[in-house]
Amino acid sequence: MFDSININTFGEAVISRGDMMPITIVYSSNPDKPVCKTASGAVEHLPVAYETNLSRSLEELAEAGYTIIGLDEHADKSITEISVPDKAVLVLGNEGDGMRRLIREHCTVLITLPTQAPINSLNVSNAAAVALYALVRN
Repeated sequence: MFDSININTFGEAVISRGDMMPITIVYSSNPDKPVCKTASGAVEHLPVAYETNLSRSLEELAEAGYTIIGLDEHADKSITEISVPDKAVLVLGNEGDGMRRLIREHCTVLITLPTQAPINSLNVSNAAAVALYALVRN
């Protein structure tokens, strides 16, 4: 996520869950002082793991028994069709380009949020909030 408003909205969704920690790539959304000031609120209370190689991190998480769930608007499965294991990672793309091919390939399962025309997808922070809520309910 690049946008400070998205970072704050996502942070609020994660904090509201209480038992999650986001992992971000250092070059994409490292919340520096200007971003933290703009996104004042949740970001300041959020532990974040910064990674330089997300693909490697996802491999390590998979080896540790985590199911890697990718949120992708083009996925064949709906979020309502999966069972969520205790050890799961939710992967999101960025606002413009979505999820990178290599990251997508590391996902155990790709899911989409059901939407109705003319809306094909949600803003990434809104999608994250809805997905976290739906996955917790499963």
